[in-house]
Amino acid sequence: MNQMINNMKKLVLVSLSMMCFVSFGQRIYNFNYSTGMPIGTYSDYVSEYSWQGFEVGYQKDVGTNLTLGFSYRWQKFYEKKDRATYEFENGAITSNLYTYSFINNLNVTLNYYMDNASRITPYFSLAAGPAFVENRLVIGFIDLDDSSWKIGMSPQVGVIMDINDSFGIDLKCNYNYLPLQYQRFSSIQFVGASIGLVWRDSSF
Repeated sequence: MNQMINNMKKLVLVSLSMMCFVSFGQRIYNFNYSTGMPIGTYSDYVSEYSWQGFEVGYQKDVGTNLTLGFSYRWQKFYEKKDRATYEFENGAITSNLYTYSFINNLNVTLNYYMDNASRITPYFSLAAGPAFVENRLVIGFIDLDDSSWKIGMSPQVGVIMDINDSFGIDLKCNYNYLPLQYQRFSSIQFVGASIGLVWRDSSF
């Protein structure tokens, strides 16, 4: 785990160095409303679609059609399961079961924008970085809480629809993976969709 954190620190430092080296060029800021659908074994823990999330990001030109940047994403997953009898090592409890996940993700992003003469620009991106995840399971008087840091990865595809030369609408889908084991799942996996506003700043 320490080696992974050290590698991420190196990646962040390299990214900052590249962004500082490219002193001119367009900068892109975004704010998105994000959602998520659990998949894989993670859906055994929480299966409800998440409507509670957001993402903010910053990018800077580093080459032809290529940008490098950072993003922060917060996503909450929650499900109330039906009342049932749940067995434990020392007994059983009959109650509703509540499961939660709170995901805080700080990513380095590499983004490629396709050439397009229209006002709709498709793009592909890869995001990776540390995530602080809190999982919580509540059943009756038992409240189990687990928090940890993991390194996540998220490939994304999207389009930007220009409103004018400075602003646009951002629509994208992504796959999110975190190698975290807890209770009923072996990793956190979910497919996300988001919509947001993009601002391009070419004044530098």
